Amino acid sequence: MINQNKYIGGQFTDGELYKKWPVVNKKMIDRIGGKMIWALPLLDQILVNGHHPLLDDILAYWYPSHQAFLDMTGSPDRAENFKIREKLIDFTVIHRTKGENPPQITATSGLRAAPRPPSSAAMAIAPQGASSNRHCRMMATVDRGHEVSR
Repeated sequence: MINQNKYIGGQFTDGELYKKWPVVNKKMIDRIGGKMIWALPLLDQILVNGHHPLLDDILAYWYPSHQAFLDMTGSPDRAENFKIREKLIDFTVIHRTKGENPPQITATSGLRAAPRPPSSAAMAIAPQGASSNRHCRMMATVDRGHEVSR
């Protein structure tokens, strides 16, 4: 699942509720065997087609199954979680995604890519004509059990 969140003014990242919510949320997710993969603060929205509020962060979660995600409705922490969410989150979109073999992201220094195993599919993204010392370049290797770097 991918969550896109806009927090109520002043809560992101220093608000009391913002600091409390991940603790309660983690308890719910841990009970069903899920995990948070990453949380990324947003710096800007580069392209918007239509109306979309400026978001604060994007979170990625992994659940063992869609049913496990639905089972969180029976969590003893659900009421507290939603009480905090009502006061904390102004706008959210939750995307259901396929979660088999989620990529692992590892930051590397410079513009080097992680070694690619022979059986993997590779993707390189860079502005046309870009030199590696002046522009950001992303190399991704996605395969079962292998890492993605950028």
